[in-house]
Amino acid sequence: MKTFITTTALLLFSLVQIQAQTTSCENKIETFAFVEDSTVFLTWKLNREVNTDYFVIERAVNGAGFQTIATEDAKGYTVHASSYDFEDAEFSTEAGYRVVLVTMDGQRIASQTLHLSQSSAVANAPAR
Repeated sequence: MKTFITTTALLLFSLVQIQAQTTSCENKIETFAFVEDSTVFLTWKLNREVNTDYFVIERAVNGAGFQTIATEDAKGYTVHASSYDFEDAEFSTEAGYRVVLVTMDGQRIASQTLHLSQSSAVANAPAR
């Protein structure tokens, strides 16, 4: 069971939680992530899906360029909110994460980069 803890508890348990939003004319991506026991838990939500094909999960380590670490099939079309989860057990001490939505016509919509670090307590990425 996942439990989201207050900021004070985040400091005590060395969790990192961050949030970002990206908007397009049809799809709005909201991303969240936190680190627990050297594993990144990444969740992204869309208020609805229009013409979505799949998602690419990308990671950048030590300031290097983003590399694809996973893909996830999208629902395609929904009028209701949908959410997706991904766990990265290969987290080191610092990395950037983003989710790229790829539409059925090939358009790519990237979320804001979520910067995670074992040493930071809480970080926020601004909405795009």
